[in-house]
Amino acid sequence: MTAQWKFDDIDASRTKKGGNPSGKAFDGNFETFVRESLQNSNDAAVEDRAEVLFDLKQLEGEEVEDFKDAIRWEEFEEHLQSVKENGRLKTVEEFLERLREENKLRLLKIEDRHTEGLGGTEDDDESNFTGLVKHELFSNKSDEGSGGNHGVGKSVYWDFSEIATVLFNSIPASKGIPDGKTPPRFFARTNLPSHEIEDDDGYILEYKGSGWLGQLDEIEINRETKQRAASIWGDKAKDLAGELYTQHDSETTGTSITVVGFSEPTSSWKEPAEVKNLIEDSAEEYFWPAMSEEMERLDVLIRDEGGGERKVKLKKHDDVNPFVECWDAYLSDDLDEKLESPGDVVKREFEIEIPGRTDNGEEAKTSNPVLLIRRADRDVETARQNQLAMFRSPGMVVKYKSYTNISVAARPFHAILVCGEAKRDDDISEGDEAFEKFLKNAEPPEHRDWKVTSDLKDNYKPGYRKLVDTTLPRKIRENLKDAVVPEPEEGERGPDRLASMFQMSKQGKGKDRSKQKFHFGSLGGHMRESRWEIKGFVEPDKDKIKSDSEVEIELSVTGEDGSKYNTIELEEISSELGETFVEDGKGVIKMKEGTQGADFEGKSKEIEEELKEDEIEMRISGREAGN
Repeated sequence: MTAQWKFDDIDASRTKKGGNPSGKAFDGNFETFVRESLQNSNDAAVEDRAEVLFDLKQLEGEEVEDFKDAIRWEEFEEHLQSVKENGRLKTVEEFLERLREENKLRLLKIEDRHTEGLGGTEDDDESNFTGLVKHELFSNKSDEGSGGNHGVGKSVYWDFSEIATVLFNSIPASKGIPDGKTPPRFFARTNLPSHEIEDDDGYILEYKGSGWLGQLDEIEINRETKQRAASIWGDKAKDLAGELYTQHDSETTGTSITVVGFSEPTSSWKEPAEVKNLIEDSAEEYFWPAMSEEMERLDVLIRDEGGGERKVKLKKHDDVNPFVECWDAYLSDDLDEKLESPGDVVKREFEIEIPGRTDNGEEAKTSNPVLLIRRADRDVETARQNQLAMFRSPGMVVKYKSYTNISVAARPFHAILVCGEAKRDDDISEGDEAFEKFLKNAEPPEHRDWKVTSDLKDNYKPGYRKLVDTTLPRKIRENLKDAVVPEPEEGERGPDRLASMFQMSKQGKGKDRSKQKFHFGSLGGHMRESRWEIKGFVEPDKDKIKSDSEVEIELSVTGEDGSKYNTIELEEISSELGETFVEDGKGVIKMKEGTQGADFEGKSKEIEEELKEDEIEMRISGREAGN
C-alpha cells in the first residue's frame, strides 16, 4: 500500500477558488499562528491537561531529497508548477525557487500530547478528523468551553505553508479509533488555488485546488462511484510519518501537524532562532492563564538545537508576570483588602444578567465575573501597565484593554477579568456556565474580542447587545475605578456652591430638560496641587441624536455678573466610552452613534493666580457630528 496524491477535479459548474477563504479572517503573523495552534490543542486536552511541542526543522541536501521521495514529489510538483505559472499563490514561486537554488526546506511540527487526537471514520461529520482536516467553515467542537465556534482557526496551518500543504499523524483516544484500525493515522492535505495541467495527449485537466495524500479508496456519492485518498493506518502510517518528519510520541494520544515550507505570510524570511523566540513570546503573552503553575492546564515545549525539549516557563522578568501574580493570588486565595503597596491584589465581583436563549429555550441567568486588580510599581512594571486581560475557560487571553484614562488620580495597576468557567471550580455557578456559552458566541473568528456577532443574534433574546456594548464595559470600569482611585483628601473639595454652579452651567437656567439633545449629570470638581480636577457624565439623547456626536468641555473664570474674562486650559481629559483629546485648551469627547453615555474626568494646567472657587465655571456643549 503506497501513499498517492488525489486532487479534486473541478465540478460541473467549474467553480474555482483563488486560495483559502477562511484564512482571510486572520492576521498573518506568528502571534496569530501560535494563538490558534495552542487553542486547538488546548481545546482537545483530555483530563484538562495538554502538552504542545513546537519543533522547527530545516532540511538540507540529502534530507530534502529523501523528503521529496516520501511525499511523492514527482506527482505533487506538476500541480505546484501549474500554480506558479497561473500566479494565484505567489509564495509557491518563492518556495520552488528557494528549493531549486538552495535545496533547503523548512518544516514546523506542532505535536500535542494528552489530547483526543484525530478519531472517527473518513466520513464522520462529528469527528475531530473531518473537522480539522476536511471540512471548511465547520466547527466540530461540542464542548461549550472550547475556544472556537467558527471552524476557521485551523486555516492558519495552511496559511503559514508557502505551498499550502499540511501533514497529519495522530494517535486517537481509544473511543475515536474506527473498528479494524490500528494507530497511528496519517493523512495530508494541500489547499492550492484552482489550476490546470496538460496531460500527455494535450488534454487540459482542471482541478479545484484541494489535494489529498493517502491510500486510494472508492466511495459512492450521489449514486456514482468515485475515487479518493483516505487515511493510512498502522505501521505504514508510522513509517511514512517518520520519513516526513511528522512523528508522534507513541506513549501518548494526540496529533502531530507538520507545516511544509513554514513561513510567516506577512513578513520577510526569519532565522530559526528568531522564529522560536517569537513562538515562545506569543505563548507567554496569551496563554499564561493556562500555563501558570497554579493552573497547570497547558505545557508549551520548544525543540532546542541539541534535539531536547525545553519547557517554556513564565519568569519573573516577563512582561506578563504582574498578570500571572494576580491570577495566582486568586487561585491560591492570597488576596488583600486594599491596594496599599505594589504587589497587593484585590478582588471585585459584580453581577450581570445573561439573556435567555432562543435556540434551546434556556432562561436568563445571573453571572458574577471576577475582577482582580494588582497594584503596579509605576517606574518598574511599565509593560502593559494600566491594562486589563480578559479570558474565559480555555485559559487564552482574548484581549488586553487599556485603561490609561480611567482617572487622573488612579494608582498604576494590572488587572484581569475572569469570566465564565475560568473561575475556580468551587466558585462556578449555573450563571457562570451560561456566561461561558454567551462569550463563546460573542467571539469573532479571530478570538480577539467580545462583541456583537451573528451567533449572538441567532441564539439569544434581546439584551445581548446591551450586555456586550454597555453593561459589561461600564461595570468593569466602575469596579476598576473603585479599586485604583483613592478618595480625595478632605479639605480640598470646593464648597457646595461650586458643585451647584457646575450643574447650573451645564443645563442652563430654566431650560426644559426634555427638549435637550444631550443630558449631563454628576458634575463636580476640586482643587489638587494648583490644578482643577473635574468629572461628570454626558449622554446623547438616543431619540434626538441619530449619528456620531461630540461634546466640548471648557473651564473659565467668570466675574460677579457671570461674564467670562479668562479661560483655564485643560491638560487632560479622559472617558472610557468615547474618544478623547484636548484641543485649544478644551476637552473633547467623541462618541459613536448609539453610545449610552460616558463618564469623563479631566485636569487643568497649573493655575498660577489665586481664584475664589465661585469664580470658576465649567461650560459643556454638545453637537452632532458634522454640525
